[in-house]
This record gives sequence, structure tokens and C-alpha cells, in this order.
Amino acid sequence: MWTYDFFQETDLPPDCVWAPLSEIESWPAFDSKIRKIEMMRPPSEGAIYYLEAFSGKRHRRRIAGFFAPSRFEDVSRLPLARVHTTYSLFQRPRGTFINVRVEYRGFLSLVWGPILGPLYVKRLTRFTSLLLDHARSLQQLEKSPAIGESVSSSPEEASPKDEVSAAT
Repeated sequence: MWTYDFFQETDLPPDCVWAPLSEIESWPAFDSKIRKIEMMRPPSEGAIYYLEAFSGKRHRRRIAGFFAPSRFEDVSRLPLARVHTTYSLFQRPRGTFINVRVEYRGFLSLVWGPILGPLYVKRLTRFTSLLLDHARSLQQLEKSPAIGESVSSSPEEASPKDEVSAAT
């Protein structure tokens, strides 16, 4: 098995991160590398979806875990190996701690992991940043006053940068 973890902290609550993560068909709206998503049924454990990248590659994925708002897992296949990707969201006093784990499992995992793993982790790191940007914009839309409501601004509303760290 080949495993890689990376971690990200954000001031957003888990529900705000979970919303765009669990709305799989909306991923192309905030990630320009994804052309389209086809869901075979609503997101849930066991559901199959196809992710089509702008490169033309079409990836079949199965949702292996769907536990709102704390864990999303999916699995894709390679010859003689599987790639398990897990997003775990942990409530913290000032937001959410996110652990993203990539595991290459199976007979050829020690071949595929070192070859494909670093590029996949790089793409997931980018996707996670875009996901958090999208979650933040959705949260700001919810906080926006309706037409006719008064608007007040305070310095406390400025949001800190999300931080990324990694471990192998």
C-alpha cells in the first residue's frame, strides 16, 4: 500500500465545507479542470459517478463512504490496484481541520502509488483549495443582506487564509 496524507485548516465550519464537497455534480462550477460529472444516482454510499476531465479522460468512481458532515470517501480502479481518497472533516473551536488521505491498495499499489500518487495529490491539493474558496463564497452569499436590508461592515468579518500542511 502507498499512502499520503495532507491537512488543511480553515475557519469555515464543517457544514460549510461539506455542502460543496457532497454536491458532486457542482464540482465543475468551481474546478475548471473538470468538464462534467455524471451521477448514476444521488450521492450516497455505493453510488457510482463519472468524472470527465478537460483532458478527455473519464474516470469511474464509487462512493465508499458518505457521512455528513464528516467524511467522504471514493474509490477508483487501476490495473491490479485501487485508489481510495478520503476527506475527513473535524470540528475545531475556530473552524474545521481537514485530513485528505490517498491510499493506493492492491497488488501493484507500490508501483502505481509512487508513479501516479504525487500528481494526484497535487491535483487534490488544488481541488481542496478551490473547494474551500467556493465554500467561502457560498457562506458569504448566505450572509449577504436581502434587497432592502441595511448593510454593516466590521473588521472581524475578514477571513483568515486557509493553511495547508502535508505528511507521508
